[in-house]
Amino acid sequence: MPAINRGQLVHRLDQSIRFLLYILLFWLPYSSAIIEICVIAGCLLWIVKRASKISRSEYASLKVMGRCKYFLRAFTPVPTALNIPIMIFICVCLLSIAGSAFFYIALRGFFTKVLEWFAIFFLVAETFTERRHLKIAVIILLVTSASTFIDGLLQFYFLKKDIFCGRMIARGGATAAFKHPNSLAAFCLCVIPLFYFYPKALKRKGRLRNFVMLLAGTGLWCLAITTSRAAWFSFCLGVGIFLFSRFRKWRKYFLVAVLLVFILSSIILLIENANPRLNLDQFSGSVIWRRDLWADTLVMIKDRPFFGHGINTFMMLFQEYRRKFNVNFCFGPTYAHNCYLQMAAEIGLFGLLSFLAILVALFRQRIPPQKSDISGIAQGLWWGLSMFLVHSFFDVNFYSLQLSGFFWYILSLLLLSFNLLNKETIYDKNIN
Repeated sequence: MPAINRGQLVHRLDQSIRFLLYILLFWLPYSSAIIEICVIAGCLLWIVKRASKISRSEYASLKVMGRCKYFLRAFTPVPTALNIPIMIFICVCLLSIAGSAFFYIALRGFFTKVLEWFAIFFLVAETFTERRHLKIAVIILLVTSASTFIDGLLQFYFLKKDIFCGRMIARGGATAAFKHPNSLAAFCLCVIPLFYFYPKALKRKGRLRNFVMLLAGTGLWCLAITTSRAAWFSFCLGVGIFLFSRFRKWRKYFLVAVLLVFILSSIILLIENANPRLNLDQFSGSVIWRRDLWADTLVMIKDRPFFGHGINTFMMLFQEYRRKFNVNFCFGPTYAHNCYLQMAAEIGLFGLLSFLAILVALFRQRIPPQKSDISGIAQGLWWGLSMFLVHSFFDVNFYSLQLSGFFWYILSLLLLSFNLLNKETIYDKNIN
C-alpha cells in the first residue's frame, strides 16, 4: 500500500471534516445529538490534522520557549476578520467564570456552549475555502429547509405532529422537528432571505430558480403558522430596513403598505374567533410579562454589572430576583426571552460588549457590488443573520444548541462568500 505524504493526509482530513459539517447542516433541524457528534469528531480530526503538520526535527531543534511558541502556532485557528473580537470575548468569559460563585456550572457552560459555537465557526472557516464548498452547503440547506417547511405544514394542517421526531404542535403553532414554534420561526428567518436573493442571481438555471422561489414562499407560509409574533415583527422590520435602503423612491408607498398591514392586523387581533395567539388580551399580557421579566433581569445585571454571575446560571439564579406580583402567570424557571439581556446577566456588560464587537466586525464587511450567484448568497445570508439577531432580542436563540450552531455556521459561510467576492473583484480589476 503506497504511503500517504503529509499534504495528502491534510487534504483527506479536510475532506473528512467538511463531510461531517455537511452532515451537521443537513441534520441540524432534527437532532441535537448528531450536531454534538459531528462537532466532537470534527475537532478530533482537526487536532490530528494540525499535529501532522508539526515537524519533529524542527521542534527538537528549538529551546523551551521556542517549542511553546511553535506548538501554539501549530494549533492556532485559521485567521479570519473576527479572530480578535472572538479572542476578547473568550477572555471576558474566562474572567466571568473565575469570579462566579458557581464556578463549575459556569465552566461546564463555557465548554458545552461557548466553545461549541466557535468550534463550528472555525471548522467551517478552515475547511470551506472554495466556491464549490459554499454551493454544496447552500444546496444542502435548500434540501433540509424544504423538508423542514413541508414537515411544519403537514404538522399544522394534517398530522398534528411532525414526521421526523413526532413533536406535537406547541402553543398553537407549528414546530416541525424543533422543540418550540419560536425555534422554527428563527430558522425560517435565517433562510428565507437566502431563498429570495439566491435565485435572482441565477440567470440560466430556470428550474433551480423556480424551485428556490417556491421554497421562499413556502418558508414564509411556514413562518406564518409558527404564530410567533416576535418573528413576524423581526421579519417586517428586516424587510422595512431593506426597502428603505434599496428603494428610496418607493418609501412613501412602503409607508402606506405598512399602515394597511397595521390596520389589517388590528382587525384580525379584534376578531373573537381568531387564533388564541392573535387574541389582543393574550398579546398585551405577553408584552407585559416580557416587560416585567426584562425589568427583573436588569436588577440581576445591576447586582454584578461587569462580569456577570457566570455562564449558564441565569435560570437557576433568576428565581431569586423575579417578582411574584401576578398570579395569572407561571413563575417556574425561565430564560430571559432576550439573548442580550441574558448574556449581560451571565457574563456582564463587558461580555455583552465584546459579543457585540464580533457582530460589528462582521457587519463592517461590505458585499462587493457585483451580480453573481455568490453575491446573491452573500446578500441572503447577510439579511438572514440580521433578522435572526433582531429576533434574538425577543427570544433565546443563542441558548439553543441547534440555533446557535446554525448561526455560527451561517456566519462562517457569509465570511467565505465575502472572501470569494473580494478575490473575484481583485481579479477583475487586474484584468481590466
